[in-house]
Amino acid sequence: MKFEENKEIQNTLEQLREGLLEMEPDASFDVADVDQLDKVLRSYLTHIEHTDTKQEALSLVEQTVEAINTLNESADEEMIETMERESIAEIINTVCHLKGYCEKDEDLTEEYREW
Repeated sequence: MKFEENKEIQNTLEQLREGLLEMEPDASFDVADVDQLDKVLRSYLTHIEHTDTKQEALSLVEQTVEAINTLNESADEEMIETMERESIAEIINTVCHLKGYCEKDEDLTEEYREW
């Protein structure tokens, strides 16, 4: 299952990126930070495909969210606002649901996120 090819996930990634780039000229983050967030999320999509257990997936979710926490912290906590938080959580949780690791409305990011 190639999650990077999933149209719903791709649309969410693109909308997230576009929204951040619209904020960027006036924000404490730049295009490189937006690129890094995109890279973190795409890496998650690639690696989650190769997990076989919920525990493996939860470890990957934790690593991914902690990387995003660090990125947001370096941007003075301005990068991840409500809309971005919802999009990021949707990407992470949708994939885990499709893999059968959680319920559709379960938020696996909440425990680890600082945004």
